[in-house]
Amino acid sequence: MRRYTPPGWGEGSSRYVPIRDEVRVKDAVVVVTLHGKLAVSDYAVVAERIIADENVEAGFGLLLDGRTLDPLPSVEELRALVEVARQVRAHGVEPFALVADNDLQFVVGQLFATIARAVINLDARVFRSMDVALAWLKTTAARRREAKTRELGGSGHSPNMPA
Repeated sequence: MRRYTPPGWGEGSSRYVPIRDEVRVKDAVVVVTLHGKLAVSDYAVVAERIIADENVEAGFGLLLDGRTLDPLPSVEELRALVEVARQVRAHGVEPFALVADNDLQFVVGQLFATIARAVINLDARVFRSMDVALAWLKTTAARRREAKTRELGGSGHSPNMPA
């Protein structure tokens, strides 16, 4: 599995955002770890960087590790996170898994998942374990790819487009 840090992410960037990340190309999962306190504008930066990353493709899942996020997101931040989800999903990155460290984070994560499902029809789930979240993302993404392939006639290409 190849891991890297995309340009402009993390402490080495000109504008530090408390985010650590890696793209697991083999697993088709973007992993974003949120640390400390984030401003609402930081959520937009997350979306921009994911969308701009040439290694992120439609069909990738997104794993948001919020175990060290402090304090919990406000209502305004939850709205901003739903907007990030909308933008990233528009580029084919779906489903989303959120990992929470404690009961309060878990409940807030469920609130986000419920809002995202209702507002933008996003398949988002909350987990307590990175391993369980990653396994769910891999399985769900694989099912989506298989369904898309069947929808396109088994070839993976649109019947109206040359192969």
